[in-house]
Amino acid sequence: MTTKKNASAEYLDAATIATELGLSKMSIYRLIHTGELPCLRIGRTYRVPVNAYRAYLAGAVVGPRDGLQLIQAALVAEWPELGEDPVYLARLAEVALGALGVGDDG
Repeated sequence: MTTKKNASAEYLDAATIATELGLSKMSIYRLIHTGELPCLRIGRTYRVPVNAYRAYLAGAVVGPRDGLQLIQAALVAEWPELGEDPVYLARLAEVALGALGVGDDG
């Protein structure tokens, strides 16, 4: 049987996660309620298994390809006409990503 001390080490509460990530507790509750961050509901409290938290963080890492898509979306949001030429948009985003020091090694 798991002792109380060991059981609490296997689960995190929203406040702990919020502090660790520098976010508000409400932001963590939003992730929980949308299902992005799996949890257990015990009475009126939510507990996130440590392995689920680690898996969420691993999936949240933004790589160069994701960064490229984020830059494209930001460019089109600012200048909608860029969305009319996807080739130019992709090249512009690649240049912006390169200027940030993030290269595409693939």
